[in-house]
Amino acid sequence: MLHTLTRLLLLSAFAAIAAPAQDLPREQLLALDLEDAGAEAKLLRIQSRADALTPAQAGELRATLERDPKDIHTRLVLLRYEGQEARQRRGEDLNPRAHGKLVLGLIEHHPESPLAGSSGLLLYEYKNDGLYTGPAWDLGIELWERLAAENPKSAAIATNAGLFLISDPLRLKDLKSQAFAHLQRARTLQPNDARCALKLASYFVLQRSITRDEKLVLSASTDALPHLQAALNLTKPADRTNLHLNGQPLSMILAQVHFDVGDHSAAAAAATAALAALNPKSPDGEVVFHMNTLLGLCATHRGDWDAAVLALGAAGTTRGSPILATSGPDLRLAKSLLAHGKQDAVVSFLEDCRRFWTSGSARLDTWIAAIRKGDTPW
Repeated sequence: MLHTLTRLLLLSAFAAIAAPAQDLPREQLLALDLEDAGAEAKLLRIQSRADALTPAQAGELRATLERDPKDIHTRLVLLRYEGQEARQRRGEDLNPRAHGKLVLGLIEHHPESPLAGSSGLLLYEYKNDGLYTGPAWDLGIELWERLAAENPKSAAIATNAGLFLISDPLRLKDLKSQAFAHLQRARTLQPNDARCALKLASYFVLQRSITRDEKLVLSASTDALPHLQAALNLTKPADRTNLHLNGQPLSMILAQVHFDVGDHSAAAAAATAALAALNPKSPDGEVVFHMNTLLGLCATHRGDWDAAVLALGAAGTTRGSPILATSGPDLRLAKSLLAHGKQDAVVSFLEDCRRFWTSGSARLDTWIAAIRKGDTPW
């Protein structure tokens, strides 16, 4: 259930490495949501500029930004330049204060932009043991609260304020009431806005993801479902495959939430849609794994064990992902199949897991050996 939390902790706004791309117009930069798939690729030109800066050039850009604090291109280049990774690469001391000041400026000068809604994620550059180490977090909360109070009819600012408050899952317990109030107000102000619906859903999806309590999972999924469905319905059919939440396709999240609430038919339909939307040349490893696993679990609920075995095998074909490499495989389907005498299928699946879960090699050896002896390792 820590899947979304892990994804957020691993997310880096400027992590991609590739050849320089064309500049995006100012309006398109401000419209970026860093939680959306493909956002990082759109920032490659900014990354390459930042990585090529000399200290003198960086100083000139700081002066440029002082003269025009709404210059979003310059702000994003400096954000990359002041980031933890870039400073370490240059052999410089870390400077969360300078980085945080740039993030606060993004909020101050572009509060209604989706990019400002990602401001909390930008602060992940300076996480240490899960906690932000600079001063900008508390200042950011104060700034968003002020902006929301000054602009009570702005759904965009209310949404972005709520998103900032839930961008640090480890502090969610203390801030969730404030966050919910902002996100709910945005949804009320703009009931026909897909983004407002999607971001309110993200509040519940995050709570679902950071608990193992089955009752809390059911409650959060039940609350998330109408807003997820509204976001889908408010989006043109041709654009629905572009809907993402926390970097995951909306269809994948819908499948998981439908399964949580016991609607296995809807869960299977959404999982099938998520798999059908994959790029066959570079399929998302998490979608392949988790959606096939879910299809297999749906099959077990209707007693179709042959279909469940096929789904387990399909899940094992994933090319993996950083999250799967860290957290390892979801074993719910494997456990269910093992309990129904499908030892060979489960062993084959565990062998496939070696490909993406190298750190779990010893545990895989132990589990496989136990199954081959006729024991149950879990």
